Amino acid sequence: MIQKLSANFIPVISAMTDPSFTRSVAGRWFTRAANAHKEPGGHYQGFYILTADGYGPLRQGPSNAEHGDIWNPAAMIKFMDRGLAMTREHTVVSEGVADLTDDNLRADYIALPDPTTSVIRQYSRILNIPLSDLNSSPDRDYLWVYQKEVADILSRARGAKGDFALPSSFVARLVRFHLVDNLGGRTNRFTGVSEVKKAAFYARVDSADPAHFTFVGNWECRNGNDSIGIDGKIAGDFTLDTTARLVTRFRASADATAWGGGKPGHTEMPPPGKFPISFAFVETKDALGRGVPPSFAYDPAYEHAWFWTIPGESRPSSVEPSLPMAPILNDFVRNVEKTIGKPQHIGAQRERYYKAKGFVRIIIKPNPNSRIGFIEFQFARKQIKDWQQALEVVGLYPAGGEDAPPSRHITFRLTQVVPGFSHGWIVHWNTPSKAGNDTLILERVERK
Repeated sequence: MIQKLSANFIPVISAMTDPSFTRSVAGRWFTRAANAHKEPGGHYQGFYILTADGYGPLRQGPSNAEHGDIWNPAAMIKFMDRGLAMTREHTVVSEGVADLTDDNLRADYIALPDPTTSVIRQYSRILNIPLSDLNSSPDRDYLWVYQKEVADILSRARGAKGDFALPSSFVARLVRFHLVDNLGGRTNRFTGVSEVKKAAFYARVDSADPAHFTFVGNWECRNGNDSIGIDGKIAGDFTLDTTARLVTRFRASADATAWGGGKPGHTEMPPPGKFPISFAFVETKDALGRGVPPSFAYDPAYEHAWFWTIPGESRPSSVEPSLPMAPILNDFVRNVEKTIGKPQHIGAQRERYYKAKGFVRIIIKPNPNSRIGFIEFQFARKQIKDWQQALEVVGLYPAGGEDAPPSRHITFRLTQVVPGFSHGWIVHWNTPSKAGNDTLILERVERK
């Protein structure tokens, strides 16, 4: 397989969860190509064989049974052979080729750290389990430490007599996004307001070296029904550049007990019951460390990590200003609220929750850092037949055209609320396999 891949293809890995990639020239090209080579509403995970103008076979993905199991080597080779034969007979059409000029190729295409941000390499592993495809393999990630947090540590150390608390944003980022079970293909994180049960991290300055610190901490996180959780302890030391306010050395290890998580058919399931995970952290300054973002860096909350919601913290009014929404969402919110009223509540990420006729709820999620807007429509299970009907129900593609009477399911039509709304939006349709709401998600990249 490796020989066939290297001899006949140009391997590329895309970052469809990273908004900075999806709004780049290459990302917009791939998004269009991927949407044409997967089932409507399906997620982007899988394997694609594409020519420069986006021509190729249907993708090899979790819900595509044509070529067999997505992870099966024989099925992958069959997919590669078929795709190679198909694309070799194709003549590339220039109109479909991405505008990859030198400037576009040099532009950042994923979230990257500022020069003032320190990068820590992270390793984790489940201990003492039988060998398996994924669970027994190590997981690697990167942790970002922001300059203002280094400055905060130095400020706290100057006035401390003994131990002092580490900055709460750094602690919250660690326990919500990093000290978690991300092995076996799982992507556990704890972003709920009350999912961090304990997060106590304390440092002490070295009496012989005011730039050197030791620290210890313990944490407890779990989801709402306690089906996924982790408890652990961490200890280590670090050295700071007191002038540049950067981390120059960072060594730490953590041991934790985790449980739950995983999704059959998508990830390897975790070991039964509770299982041990070990973590290790070490500073890095190399190109790889500064070129690969943390797994959850695309999340607009990655930096602050809702630090004001962890136990013992209060939210200063000056720290978290109101998040501005992508421009088109301002008009959308203004017009929607004229029709269905104000939101029932506003969440930690400024997402707005509405009740409306014909829906379980409507959620508008601003994402100002990446300038991507999300609007999510939740339907009762099996209320809607498919994604086309969902689009008709929300008024994007009414069966009778733009002049057709409004759908009986909703009291407003999106194309009337926001003129031109149907242009430039990516559609995701999700029907859960178990009890739950069917969802139509509309995602739009707002270009500067």
